[in-house]
Amino acid sequence: MENKYYNYNKFNKNSNLTIEEETEYQITNEMLKDAIILNSSLGAKLLLENYKKDKEYLTKFSTFIRSNFGSYLGKTNITKVYYDTDELYFHKAGINICVSIDDEDKDKEIIIRYDSKIERISYLKFLPDTYLLKVKKNSKLSDHFDFIESAILQLITNGLQTDVKSLLKGVKPIITVSKKREAYKFNLPNKLIANFNFDRCIYTTSKNRDKYKVDMLEIVAENNPKEFNDTFQQFIKDLILDLPTLIRAKNSDLFIGLDYLLDVRD
Repeated sequence: MENKYYNYNKFNKNSNLTIEEETEYQITNEMLKDAIILNSSLGAKLLLENYKKDKEYLTKFSTFIRSNFGSYLGKTNITKVYYDTDELYFHKAGINICVSIDDEDKDKEIIIRYDSKIERISYLKFLPDTYLLKVKKNSKLSDHFDFIESAILQLITNGLQTDVKSLLKGVKPIITVSKKREAYKFNLPNKLIANFNFDRCIYTTSKNRDKYKVDMLEIVAENNPKEFNDTFQQFIKDLILDLPTLIRAKNSDLFIGLDYLLDVRD
């Protein structure tokens, strides 16, 4: 991917810190030393009317796409578990706490992301907004509260004005998403490179026994979001014109689950 991955240690330290700021910097640096930091990515989720027919059309028959085929990436099963307090404190603050498990991976990922409908102010818009830590599959979320707290305090520039660690002790699974995925990569016009993830999704919540099943195409670009945003957005518009049954959905799995299972609409 052209989106750059950073290790926290590679950021340049501000040399004009107070003693308190220097101490906080050193603590945060230690907690995030193994984290992967990602820039915002270009992505879109599109609801499929007929999984089999739509996948076949898009990968084999669409003149808009098939001439740009790159590679077949295979099948996998993915489980994403979103954590929050009963009052959805972190969601309301724009923070998304997720554990992602891929059957093909020996580890799991803890992902802390700024995930809000309110855009960051201009100078933060294209800065890294996601902290990812690979951990052993059998480890508990509580084993990594220091990492989660440090990541949250980096993403919310003025802090949460509360004791984050005590709030984390009260988090529990809110939404779980199970995905049967088949993935492809396409080398598209204007140098756009994108992964097409065809997902059969089941959303569930621990608060009740409701389920929401949906077939979805998730498209994730590998290009720099700042430079390729217009190209990507035009591509999505053209794709929907090519297959009008596609319906654009919210980009966040958490938002989709909250909408359909808990009737939480921001």
